[in-house]
Amino acid sequence: MAFNLRAFGTIISGNRQFNHELTSETRAAICAAVACGQTHREVAEAFRVSKTAVTKAIQHFKQHGTFNSKARSGRKPKLTRREKRYIYKLVRKFPKMAFKALILEVNSKISFSTIKRVLRTYHLRKWKSMKRIMLTKEGATERYNFVRYWLDLHYPERLQKLVSGKFSDECTLQNNTNNPVGWIFRFPSEKWLPDFVNIQNHGKANISIMVWAMIWVGGRSEIMVMERDSDSSHNGYTSKSYQIALKDGLLPYYEAGDLFQQDNAKIHVSDSSKYWFEQHGIWVIDWPAHSPDLNPIEHVWKALKAEMYKKFPNLYALKRNELDIAKFKEMLRIAWNAIPQELIDRLINSIPRRLKAVRKAKGWYTKY
Repeated sequence: MAFNLRAFGTIISGNRQFNHELTSETRAAICAAVACGQTHREVAEAFRVSKTAVTKAIQHFKQHGTFNSKARSGRKPKLTRREKRYIYKLVRKFPKMAFKALILEVNSKISFSTIKRVLRTYHLRKWKSMKRIMLTKEGATERYNFVRYWLDLHYPERLQKLVSGKFSDECTLQNNTNNPVGWIFRFPSEKWLPDFVNIQNHGKANISIMVWAMIWVGGRSEIMVMERDSDSSHNGYTSKSYQIALKDGLLPYYEAGDLFQQDNAKIHVSDSSKYWFEQHGIWVIDWPAHSPDLNPIEHVWKALKAEMYKKFPNLYALKRNELDIAKFKEMLRIAWNAIPQELIDRLINSIPRRLKAVRKAKGWYTKY
């Protein structure tokens, strides 16, 4: 069977783009074809290259003894090795430094891309910093001691007791200052119609309500709307407001010996609240300050808001009147009951991992 040079050339150079460099395999095949008696024209047609390319491929092999391309010198680097190292040291010392300030500090003639390439060699890049509440060294130490107590290997029943406890918190819910619905079904021509744009309202929310709730493995309390204290100086939420929510939301579900979790808000740790817990025999956990990452209910609030926006996409259109406020409260209850209990149980069962993450961070910030 005769060898088909054209078919072979098509296969070996079929993916080559026009005017692109020949591969080492193509050069070897061209030289072999010429050595076997094929003319330059026949080889050029078979490999779909010019006669000049064939000639240069042969000359390249004769001069350099290889089919590989010669090393290229490339453009002269804009930064010296010392300057690159200086960039690395700057960003490690001042991680919040802006790109513009970094460029001016090193060499005003370089670009953002050059800085990024330098940092990439050190496996560094600029990330969006995570938002967390303020932690002091003393606060981190308190958190660290807290998790060491509950993770004590000599008393494994402590951790089980904590996981089986009841976790509570307050949350302020609004009908949102900005419409959260960012995706919509429409035709291309409807892009700018009033009913299809995402309304950005920079004013205050029409409705803003503080709620309290409690979760545990296998259940949850009713979601309680906190009542403002008319006797307070600013008609705000006080220890009295908190105790009213506890009376209707905690007592019906509390059993003797249960651990009850709350954070260190002033209305939680006031003398009157402490007395209320003593009166009702509630075992309150000594919770470390600034530790929302240890409380699984924080993620339940996020799920609650997601359920509200999913079930009631026109939530933002509610007005501040008695009828719409009543609707909003009913929406809250519907969304609260729609949260899967499986999600709540999974979040509470993550407490051991949360504690270990705080221990690993020596009391500082975690991913939770």
